[in-house]
This record gives sequence, C-alpha cells and structure tokens, in this order.
Amino acid sequence: MSEALPELVQDLLRPQAYGADARQRVTLRTTHASWVFLIGDEVWKVKRPVDFGFLDFRSPADRRHACAEEVRLNRRLAPGVYLGVEPIRLSGRGHTIAGAGAGPVVDWAVHMRRLPDQASAAALLASGLLGPERLHAVADRLAAFLAVAPLISSLDDPEVLRRNVDENFAQVEPFVGEIERDSNHRLHVGTAPFVGEVTLGPKFL
Repeated sequence: MSEALPELVQDLLRPQAYGADARQRVTLRTTHASWVFLIGDEVWKVKRPVDFGFLDFRSPADRRHACAEEVRLNRRLAPGVYLGVEPIRLSGRGHTIAGAGAGPVVDWAVHMRRLPDQASAAALLASGLLGPERLHAVADRLAAFLAVAPLISSLDDPEVLRRNVDENFAQVEPFVGEIERDSNHRLHVGTAPFVGEVTLGPKFL
C-alpha cells in the first residue's frame, strides 16, 4: 500500500485551495525535495520536510529560505517564470494558497508560470527538435551568464569537491541493487584520482 499523502498535500490537490473553480484539475508531481502542484497555467512548488544532508528542509523557516533563494537565483535566467514566494495558510477550510483563505501561515511555496510540456528538453529530443542549434544557443546563454556572475571562492577547493562526491556516493549506496553495486564501486574509486588532481575553476552563485 502506498504511503498516504500528508494533509497539506491532500488539501492543495483541491482547486478551491487556490481560489479556482472546482472543475479545474490539479496535478501533483513529486521530486526528491518538493511537491509540485500544476493548475492551469500556474505552478506551485512546496518543499518537502526532508533532510538529505546536502539540504535540510525540516523546519518551515528553512523551507521559506530555500524558496526565497530558489526564486532569487533562478530569476536571473528565467525572470518571467519565477514569480515569487507565497504563504500557505491553514484554517477551518484546510490549507490554502494564493490569498484563497485566511488563517496562520504554516508553510511557503514557490510560485511559477507553467511552461508547456512539449517545450521540455525530453519532448524536443523525442521529436527530433533538440539539435545542435538549440544546444549552442543554451551554451551561449550560459557562457554569457557565467562570464559576469560573482565568484564564490570558498568552493574553489578540491577538498570541497571530494567531500561532495563522497557524500553523493554514500547517499546513493542504499539504493544500489546487487547488479549495479560493482559498477557503482568502480565509479566511486575512479573519481578519486580525478578529484585529487583537478584544479577547480571559479564557482558561481
């Protein structure tokens, strides 16, 4: 039996939670760190209360901070997509968002403009439309962005990369099946010389 959805998620699957018509459909997509609610041409992303080491969203304050940082950072490349951070409130009507209800604030959500599924990289690749011209355009956009982005000197250290790599493999280990275990081990061992020898370039934030 699948795990029951938290009350907050169940409430936000109701169109009325957004002040929308009851006939509208709300679709839920779950990632390792977020619940993503799609309704009409809008997207609402709520951080899950999880702790993966490299991120810790267990407290509402941490989730609010993560939402604000996501909007701040991603607006630089997609200002028309990341619209802001909105409170989630709880009242006798359940959890509501986007000014659809009163009550105390219990959590936070990133508000985004919904992009068409057919414009995703996966859809473009499947249709044969993700060719060199589009990829070069993305690379040019990123190169121009990184050329003027501020540097983060604290990340320019091979030991930081080593810790991040080791942490990634440690967290993946419980999910590696017996068939893939040897490949995972060889991959981990194979990264060690690279991490030890590489000179990291500037990191950006």
